[in-house]
Amino acid sequence: MASEFESALLMSTAMAMLMFGHELSRNSIMALFTSETTGFAKAEVLTLAMSCVSPFSLLLLIWYGKKLHSDGPRLALRKSSLAVALALALSGLILTSLQKQTVQQEEVHNVIGKLWENFEQKLKFLSEKTKPSQLLIFALFVLQNSYSQLLCTQQWSFLTSVIPPKKCATFFSIIAGIASLSSAVAAACVSLLVGLVGLPGLLLLTGAFLLLSVLFSEWAYSNWEQRNAHTGKGTTPAPFHNTTLMHGSLDLIQRVPMLKALLYEVFTCQCLSSLLNVCFVSTITETFPDDEIRAGVYGKFYFLISGISGCLQFGAIPFLMKKVEAKRVWIAMPTIMVFFTSLQCLKHNRSAYLVSAGFFVMKTIEYSVHTVVNNMAYVTLDYESRNFGKQIINVFGFMAGRSCMYLALSVTSTVFGPIPIQTLCLLANMFAFLWMASAYSLCRIVPASTDSKKLE
Repeated sequence: MASEFESALLMSTAMAMLMFGHELSRNSIMALFTSETTGFAKAEVLTLAMSCVSPFSLLLLIWYGKKLHSDGPRLALRKSSLAVALALALSGLILTSLQKQTVQQEEVHNVIGKLWENFEQKLKFLSEKTKPSQLLIFALFVLQNSYSQLLCTQQWSFLTSVIPPKKCATFFSIIAGIASLSSAVAAACVSLLVGLVGLPGLLLLTGAFLLLSVLFSEWAYSNWEQRNAHTGKGTTPAPFHNTTLMHGSLDLIQRVPMLKALLYEVFTCQCLSSLLNVCFVSTITETFPDDEIRAGVYGKFYFLISGISGCLQFGAIPFLMKKVEAKRVWIAMPTIMVFFTSLQCLKHNRSAYLVSAGFFVMKTIEYSVHTVVNNMAYVTLDYESRNFGKQIINVFGFMAGRSCMYLALSVTSTVFGPIPIQTLCLLANMFAFLWMASAYSLCRIVPASTDSKKLE
């Protein structure tokens, strides 16, 4: 038992390092992306970039599936983490050189400019001349919105394998709380760090924290494998069936009905979150035109979200999950958002505070509760469902939900012009009801063993 919790603690530390770096990169890249000098001033580009997240995540899933099949979960996590750390660090160095107007800037511009020339012609709504560095920032934005889920779900897969089912309700909340507090600390430091190292420098720091995450995850795997070597448990069971990605994914979803229900629940949840995110980013960009000030605003906003989520995960949620069935929590989350989105629809004059409040509540629910109850659903599943199944939900539920919504918004705004806030609020209210319906369907399928009260 001691080895289980020691390994869980080490992987929790690795997750905390991952989320600390992720928070730095998110604020840095969002500020660079929405900047009028280095990024894109048009809102349509944001929705286009988000619509590219799901296809890129699918490519990551294909790569991850091959690595998981050939190397096992430990090497797959190590290689994917190191690849992301290297990409972010190199991007930070390139952007730093561009900002400092070094001698290499012209050469980098020429290389990126040739790659961007053909792509620029396809973006007809970009009337102004696109800067070469924008290609890199566009790619960084897509990577940043993809890599955290890829790495975090691998860490959660390890934790669901290590922590006993009877303890998952309590320890999952604490682990998620550690990650939230780590994000809160990073968000609180954004303004200070931007003043010291600049926005590209945050990407270098992200790469450093990802390396720390790799070290702790390796330590966790080594500890678990050494302690369980005499029992033959290990961490690398038999490989998956040798099938194609799509066929294997469909077969797994059909074989495990709970994965199918989770897929619908996560998809509708992320559609709602994406709608609220568009409203929030547009409002903040219009209110705070300065790049560094806007990065600080993002940092303070997510600091409050992560801080409150961490406090809930250490205090209220472990108590709640012991007393209340997980099924009731699944229903309660969309019910709360139905209330807030309905309130936004009823208000004719929507201030930045009201728009931010809806997104604030949504992200707090995602960070504090949704992560915990969804990971509890995987505890009773087999190895393939916990590892590859989680990645399928990540790509076809989490990422596809975001990308499909952003793609729909991008096409609509390109054809019919900017979408009014009133319309976005009505859509958000509709998807809140759809989320509630999918949560209800999930509760009818989820096994009774998922409820913490039945695990005691």
